[in-house]
Amino acid sequence: AGFTGIDKSTDFYGPALALGSAEVSLQELVSAYRALANGGVASKTILFQAEAKELNKKQVFNPKGAAIIARILSDKEARSGTFGLDSPLATSFWSAAKTGTSKDMRDNWCIGFSEKYTVGVWVGNFSGKPMQDVSGISGAAPLWRKLIEFLHRQLPSNAPLLPEGVTETKIAFSPPFEPPRNEFFIEGTQPQGGIQRAFTPSSPRILYPPDQFIMALDPELPNKNQKLFFRSEGRGGEWVIDGKRTGNRSNKYLWTPRKGKVTVSLRDSFGRITNSRKITIR
Repeated sequence: AGFTGIDKSTDFYGPALALGSAEVSLQELVSAYRALANGGVASKTILFQAEAKELNKKQVFNPKGAAIIARILSDKEARSGTFGLDSPLATSFWSAAKTGTSKDMRDNWCIGFSEKYTVGVWVGNFSGKPMQDVSGISGAAPLWRKLIEFLHRQLPSNAPLLPEGVTETKIAFSPPFEPPRNEFFIEGTQPQGGIQRAFTPSSPRILYPPDQFIMALDPELPNKNQKLFFRSEGRGGEWVIDGKRTGNRSNKYLWTPRKGKVTVSLRDSFGRITNSRKITIR
């Protein structure tokens, strides 16, 4: 996709590479998002029209996958639980965008595209000094929105047509821990019959969070306003935090996190701990 600085082995970066652990330039990141906007076709970024004849276009992403990613990044409802419906990423026209914040808030980013334009914003100190309480959604995103809305002040932006081989399927959950909704799939990968889950064990079992889960508290928000969502399946399970009973036997439980290592368990109706998860709150 044109990231020339990522030249070490995947073992060097580890799984954190998927979260952006490698150093990239703003120009390279914008160019990669432009490939998503162009159906997975990448080419180098040019500064002058005369350079256009030197472009070497290549297909770096599956066009079906690129289309689905664009739909995900444009879904206002999907991100509303974190940012709300009227966030700095919400434009009055079709657009797809993603924010990012690096360790200690040294960098924050907002990259996104419309039908016609791809726009990237970086916010940070040129010295590399950390910022204070400035994240991608509060620093870069408002600037990104102003820029792309200026570019579209007289132009519409419509969602791109889905390529052949992408299908829209209504998904229902059994048990119904989330409401039904439509999702996009590459043809042949959608769940059969539109049912995502159909198994409920007799003993209570933790579905979320996974074992060794790590959560970082948002320094911009008061601790009391931040919640960790626990989910289980089965009947009669009581949530137990560090050996202390909560009295909550719901399959869904919102817990106010505190910093440190925590053991989350489920206690069945006979008083037995059926399973546990060890998590870390930073």
